[in-house]
Amino acid sequence: MIKLLKSKLYYCSLIALTVSLFLVGCKKNEEDSNLPKQEAFLEPEKPIDPTATPSVYIGGTESDVTTDGKEGKPIPTIWKDGVKLYPLSDGSQGPGCVYDLVVYNNEVFSCGYDGEPTALWRNDKILFDNAGDGIIYDIEIYKQNIYYGGKETLSETTAKASIWRNDSLLYSLTDGSKIGAVCDIAIVEDNIYSVGIDGKSAVVWKNDQKLYDIDTQHGFLWAQIAVSDNDVYVSGCIAFSQVKKIGSVWKNGEKLYDFMVADVPYANVLGMAVEGSDVYSSGYQYEDGIFVAKVWKNDKELYAINKNKSTHAKARGLAVHKGDIYVTGYETDSDGVKRARVWKNGVLLYDLGSANSTSYGLGVVVK
Repeated sequence: MIKLLKSKLYYCSLIALTVSLFLVGCKKNEEDSNLPKQEAFLEPEKPIDPTATPSVYIGGTESDVTTDGKEGKPIPTIWKDGVKLYPLSDGSQGPGCVYDLVVYNNEVFSCGYDGEPTALWRNDKILFDNAGDGIIYDIEIYKQNIYYGGKETLSETTAKASIWRNDSLLYSLTDGSKIGAVCDIAIVEDNIYSVGIDGKSAVVWKNDQKLYDIDTQHGFLWAQIAVSDNDVYVSGCIAFSQVKKIGSVWKNGEKLYDFMVADVPYANVLGMAVEGSDVYSSGYQYEDGIFVAKVWKNDKELYAINKNKSTHAKARGLAVHKGDIYVTGYETDSDGVKRARVWKNGVLLYDLGSANSTSYGLGVVVK
């Protein structure tokens, strides 16, 4: 699975945290507030042939480059196996983006925004637009129902962190008196775990109750969440200053490790997948004036994608499938144009986007 034009594009726009937060442990003994019951919205998922070759689906954005070298209007876009499946908008409502996607019965469900309104698509058609103005950052399908989280914009300075199910609001996690947003969700045993912000606090929720605040004294730029063996993992980036940002991973509210090496101004973590007790992360570090896309396993670097540092690259979405690591993001070409790409185990698999276009891969699904 959960980084902007108008403070919205490419990364979840989380405001700088300027106060110290008290770190609280994950209260596993609290009484669970399980999901309210809901009739199935979708048909049951069909079995997948384990011998079939999986397809790689990418969600992101693509825009033309104008004759004067400037980036045109970003269009929310889906790719499959290296080929554009469809654009999700004509751009008439403004810039748009796909942040996340899931594949269910060979249909693609994706989320993001199209102009000002939030958007949730089923294949190439809008399915729900009930979330109003804002952004949907993450989507999950659980027990034949569609769950999605993001922010519902109320004004330039206020927004609610919210979770929806099918066509209805399920939880408002913040009161809307300041900026709130859900960046990522994970659903396990009828419980929704989510991570996001409430004003200057980076928060982990379970259903509609706060579990704890992540200890961030300076800034929280992006967050992902996963649950494995009853443990809650969160990845994110703390901004100590404009030029010092440290990506980190927490387990049940306690920091496991930082992705920071000597003399590196900053490292950002944008993607995460948990397999058992192993945490795979994707992101980038700024080294010698170059953005270097990287993949880590736990606290060790597995590889750098543009290790020769001849181009800029950032790794965003990450998926682990049968031991293989798939990552999407972007890399600049020889003309300096950013192009969406997909790497498998550190080797280029697909160069996405069209000629003379700027493109970004944000979400990846292998199925």
